[in-house]
Amino acid sequence: KQRWGKDVVFTLATRDMNKLAIQSQILGAQVLGLENLIVVQGDPFSQRDLPLVKAVDDYRPTELISAITQMNQGMDFRSAKLRAPTDFCVGATVDLGRGIEAESTLAARKVSAGAHFLMTQPIFDVADATRFCDAYAATSGEALVLPVFWGLQILEKDGIIFSTVPDSVRQELEQDRPGVEIALELYQAFKEAGIHNIYLVPPIR
Repeated sequence: KQRWGKDVVFTLATRDMNKLAIQSQILGAQVLGLENLIVVQGDPFSQRDLPLVKAVDDYRPTELISAITQMNQGMDFRSAKLRAPTDFCVGATVDLGRGIEAESTLAARKVSAGAHFLMTQPIFDVADATRFCDAYAATSGEALVLPVFWGLQILEKDGIIFSTVPDSVRQELEQDRPGVEIALELYQAFKEAGIHNIYLVPPIR
């Protein structure tokens, strides 16, 4: 942000720190002039990591979103008054690969807790976006009006994938179709469906 003068979003995982440490990080970010963050749970530690570290998870993501909303209102996790309220724009994550109905219910809770925008894991079927918005409206009783940023990942045959990829797409990769070509085709489908809030996930080797 200092170098380019652009808005940035930083990620905060509930897995790694207790409530005091997380809120200290948030206050530090405020001092640095950072304004946007996205709350994630963080991937589980591997069996190789577990002898060395352990997950803290003092907050669940929805609870941390609620706590940041409280900090924006001038109160810390002890319900003590802050010297000055924070002013964060808070994002929440959505993973449609875990089930659209379940994720729409969870997203509604995150929005109720104070989320200002949603970011999805990469999706590979544009129809999933419509199904998610419809499920959200059915769950919450109102249309989803917050910005949703839909993930578009450029895949590689042996790369790391952070979401559920359809078998048809995997087969195309195995047949050596370039991941960029698949992503551009999907991007065109997004545009034709009127979906313009897209963030790009590069190949992860």
